[in-house]
Amino acid sequence: MRSHYLLRGFAAGALALAASQATAAVIVFNTGFEFSGGTAPSGPQPWTRTTITDVAADTVEIKFENLNLTGSEFTSKWFLNLDPALNPTAVNFGSPVQVGTFALPTISKGADAFKADGDRFFDFEFEFATANPQRFGPGESLTYTVTGITGLDAADFNFVSVNGPAGNNGYPVAQHIQGIGANGNLSGWVTVPEPSTLGLAAAAVCGLARRRRV
Repeated sequence: MRSHYLLRGFAAGALALAASQATAAVIVFNTGFEFSGGTAPSGPQPWTRTTITDVAADTVEIKFENLNLTGSEFTSKWFLNLDPALNPTAVNFGSPVQVGTFALPTISKGADAFKADGDRFFDFEFEFATANPQRFGPGESLTYTVTGITGLDAADFNFVSVNGPAGNNGYPVAQHIQGIGANGNLSGWVTVPEPSTLGLAAAAVCGLARRRRV
């Protein structure tokens, strides 16, 4: 059995708003913590945002935004999780909508199959181009319509990574940001703020996150 955990006390900087308490939700993951010992992006937080929205029965929308990356900074990899009761290979990411000139990423799927910074296993990896002019850079965004599983909703993506080092496990989302620094030769791995900084945002998402299947 996999050791994924539902996002409870560690809401990971997400804000969850119930559009309908019974079925609909918007879950937002704002990054503001560099966890690898690398270099943080130079702009204000949040550097990036992941927004997951219920849009119809069995259908969600996932939007990736490079909100406050600056200069030569770009996202090269983006990671997400799924309810461990579900099969990530059955999920379909369709109808991409781009704002920007970047190349669409390669999407890989597998239960606990993808590592962020050498550990912290995730279920989905979005690998973007690292060469200009195809980079996913400042101010750009990408939105997918996500289907493929009966009953799929936003809360199914509100789970955390596994097998990270002590004190650094349990991230709901992660990105590799490159092109940082005056020479663009530095990089960092970012996720949501540390638990001690969450405050009321943590409590908000805790009320929504749930395990719907056993």
